Amino acid sequence: MMVSYKFCATQRHLRLLHPPCCIIMTYQIKRIPVMSEFDENLLDTNEFGVLRIPGRLWIGIIFSFRYAAFFATCLFITPLFSYFEDISEHLPYLLILLFEAPAILLFVAAGFRTPNGMKFFQFIWKNGRLFLALASFLNITYTILFLFKSNYWQRWPELFMASCALIDLIILRTSMTSPHIIQVFSEVPKADS
Repeated sequence: MMVSYKFCATQRHLRLLHPPCCIIMTYQIKRIPVMSEFDENLLDTNEFGVLRIPGRLWIGIIFSFRYAAFFATCLFITPLFSYFEDISEHLPYLLILLFEAPAILLFVAAGFRTPNGMKFFQFIWKNGRLFLALASFLNITYTILFLFKSNYWQRWPELFMASCALIDLIILRTSMTSPHIIQVFSEVPKADS
């Protein structure tokens, strides 16, 4: 017994021709991608052959140490001795500097992202996602503690800090889930041999 096949392209079905009967089977056309989707961000490399740090990552890192930058600006604008007359009054403000240390270290490590950079900062860059997430988490924690102690809410500083905590939450999520950010932090230039 011999079975022959006939393909009818216009009718989109396959005929199985067999002497006693004719069976018609329908089929589905599946498109096979010739080239998979490609992220063009992975083509943006610097002179060392690693991915450039995207602008949104720079903004996220700088935003993560916003209170330290504000505190440093206040130190330069006003006389230095007025801030340190009684250190116990300013301890909560100095504590936020400790909370933002991972983001400051990450900012410095971005500058040492060269083939001959210091190994300590290259280690920090390789673990940058964790440093950025830690800084965002500590900022959120500080904001929750600050707002918990607040008796009433005003636009400044309570509502501003709550808004910043939401942005910190976005930074925390993006640093852990974005494939492009994960790839940027995984690349450190190799030392010249």
